[in-house]
Amino acid sequence: MEKSPHKIGFVLGTSPASNNAISVARLANAALDRGHEVVVFLFDDGLYNALPSSSNKCTLKQFHQLIEKGAEVAVCSNMAKTRGISETIVKEGIAYGSLLHFSEMINQCDKVLSFAL
Repeated sequence: MEKSPHKIGFVLGTSPASNNAISVARLANAALDRGHEVVVFLFDDGLYNALPSSSNKCTLKQFHQLIEKGAEVAVCSNMAKTRGISETIVKEGIAYGSLLHFSEMINQCDKVLSFAL
């Protein structure tokens, strides 16, 4: 009997320097390959995973591959604003979300995995 797909949320609150960013990208990719819906929400230092920088090329590329496969990736706009990160700085394809976006993700996902300090 085939299992029905789930909606899986990933919450990432650590910087690109953390192994968490790569773990989220790999787990999300595996979930997509198995037919699940994937939502990734970046907050706190996890916001920096959505910014173009030489130290973040690998992680950002992986997040864009997730988007191309159908994942939704968003940053917390409230936290971004307090850090001086405007919507124009966030890489194309990554949504400038809100706490409402985050609460909807929590309510709509079957499972939510959090990667933070």
